This record gives sequence, C-alpha cells and structure tokens, in this order.
Amino acid sequence: MNSLKYASLPLPKGSEEKPAYIASAACLLLLWAVFSTMMAGLAVAVFIPGHLVLSDWLRVLTNVWPADAPIFTT
Repeated sequence: MNSLKYASLPLPKGSEEKPAYIASAACLLLLWAVFSTMMAGLAVAVFIPGHLVLSDWLRVLTNVWPADAPIFTT
C-alpha cells in the first residue's frame, strides 16, 4: 500500500481562531435556536388551537389590544 504524506502549510499570521470569535459564534447560534423555537411554538399556537396552551396566551394578547383603533383626524 502506498502511504501519502501531506505537508502541512504554515498558517498566515493572524489566522488563528480567537476565543472571542468562537464565543460570539456560539452566542449567535444560541439566539438563532431560541428564535426558531419561539417561531415554531407560535406557528403551532396559531394553526393548532389548544395545543401547548399557547392559544390561551394569544387570546390574552388579543384582549390587551384595543378593539377599536383610534382614528386621528385633522
């Protein structure tokens, strides 16, 4: 069997990964996951009534919103 030897190229200066970049990327992934979960839960609450008790929260929010929007005239 032939074994191939790979030569490792030196990395350019400043291309090492820094912990701040890794932490910020992890934070962005966490925010994306939380936002996606919230949007999925909202979609379930809107399209499947009574599921996950989220429809009760939507009903409460509609009661908070005024029934008649104010009309501003000049």
